[in-house]
Amino acid sequence: MKVEMGEREKRWELEKTKMRGKIEKIEGEMKRLVTEKERKRKEGIKVEARKKEERERETEEMRESLKTIEWRLERKEGEERKGNIIIKGIKEERRELKEEVVKLFREIEVEAPMGEVKRIGRREKDKAGMALIKIGNMDIKKEIMEKRKRLKGREERIEDDLTWRERKMMWNLGLIARKEEREGKRTWIKYERIRIEGKWW
Repeated sequence: MKVEMGEREKRWELEKTKMRGKIEKIEGEMKRLVTEKERKRKEGIKVEARKKEERERETEEMRESLKTIEWRLERKEGEERKGNIIIKGIKEERRELKEEVVKLFREIEVEAPMGEVKRIGRREKDKAGMALIKIGNMDIKKEIMEKRKRLKGREERIEDDLTWRERKMMWNLGLIARKEEREGKRTWIKYERIRIEGKWW
């Protein structure tokens, strides 16, 4: 009887040892699978991070390239507009537009050879409009811009032919000038700069 008991205990211990081995093997396999999964997850995160960095770099490069193109186009447009002027508040009446411009120039005592003269913007019957005049000669244009103050009190105004960015800048400077003038300060705006109480900004 004692011998049989001893044999059973041995077999039981052997079975427990085998079972323990299987459990440890299964646990080891599970641990390996978890480790492998975590490694792949981390690698996936690294790959996604690299892809994200590449996308961000490409986007930034495209943004910088676009800025460069816009700057070049703006510069080219500014060069093309440099020799032009805009006359606001001009009426054709019975004369042709070019004749009206010549008449206006004579009133400010300027003899200016002109290239293209055309009406721009929306035209309404019996209302003053805007005209684009291509002067070309920068010395004559400078003279026109210096003498345009002689039109003070009249409907007509002579201005530079500005790009959209330049117009936006001048508009913002105008807001600043009006605010400063309401506070009793003297201002003067000249091509993307403003002078307040004698100091240029």
